[in-house]
Amino acid sequence: MLRMNVGRAPEKEGDQDAEAVLAYDRTSNWPPFRVLRRMVLRRLDKHLPRGALLDAGCGPGHLAIAIAGKFPGVKVTGLDNNAYMLAAALRNQSRWSAGNVVFRSGDVHELPCDDGSFDFVVSTLSLHHWRDARRALAEVFRVLKPGGRLLLMDLRRDCARWWFYLLVLTQLLAVPAAIRRTNGAVGSFYASYTVAELEGLFGSVPFQDAAIEPAPGWMFALARKAP
Repeated sequence: MLRMNVGRAPEKEGDQDAEAVLAYDRTSNWPPFRVLRRMVLRRLDKHLPRGALLDAGCGPGHLAIAIAGKFPGVKVTGLDNNAYMLAAALRNQSRWSAGNVVFRSGDVHELPCDDGSFDFVVSTLSLHHWRDARRALAEVFRVLKPGGRLLLMDLRRDCARWWFYLLVLTQLLAVPAAIRRTNGAVGSFYASYTVAELEGLFGSVPFQDAAIEPAPGWMFALARKAP
């Protein structure tokens, strides 16, 4: 399979301003994002999450709300450093009356949480936004309880070429103008990591049993903190 081979260029993606966030909130209900949430929920279901779960980089909150609905005994915290995203998450929370989820402002590079606060951390389509991924992963490791797990999903820059061209075509023809203006879809690709780069990032943090599951255009990773 022919794959993309380009350098990482996070500057190609613009800031997520208020207009872009509203557009992203709308597109988060499109079928591909619904499928992504089902994929995350299926993976979580295998590990029977309990206690406290953090959605790091929760965006407009759809995944955190879905997790709270699927696992009503889990206390879910959604965290994001974008005020517009948090406002959207709170609107969505009130719409779905999700009682076991709270949303907080915070930076993944300096999580406003005590050591060992969470049994599970989830992060989807956020890694490529982190300005210092090693530091952020170290923070995730810090706030996990012994035996806690991290489930991470993001785009991969070494994706199949057909996937990249599909992404370009989708941005040109389908996504809202505010996302095209910020180069949101294609820019996310350029800001993402390769499978090998993500393996290197995990190698810099003392997670155990880190395993990466690659797909044509994205990758899942599951890692555990030693008991």
